[in-house]
Amino acid sequence: MNSLLYSIKKMLGMSSLLLAMMAVFTPIVTIYLIWASIFMAGFAGLTGSLVFSAIAILVNVFNLVFFSPVSLALVGGNFFSMIITAVIFIISLGAWFFGLKLKIAGSMEKAEQPASSRQEPVRD
Repeated sequence: MNSLLYSIKKMLGMSSLLLAMMAVFTPIVTIYLIWASIFMAGFAGLTGSLVFSAIAILVNVFNLVFFSPVSLALVGGNFFSMIITAVIFIISLGAWFFGLKLKIAGSMEKAEQPASSRQEPVRD
């Protein structure tokens, strides 16, 4: 069961990265793919898949800054869509940092356990 959850976390992070890369090459629905990718990356970061979700967030930032100012204006470059994008970025970054904090706290908790209570892996 544990390996299944680990796989689901990785798949969620990879899916957000895939959506972020698709958003670079799709001109009409770029902003909507960016929103979906950022939301998925935040959720993946919250569950513990930090590497793929961080890369997806960086790809989305790069896409917004360098590639999609024109498509942002075409799709709905009004103030409302810019506010939605900023809010989704802030929420996903907060979820990512919260996931990082949970991962650090979990590793510190493991390190503070006495050596006698740790279970050694069974070797064949």
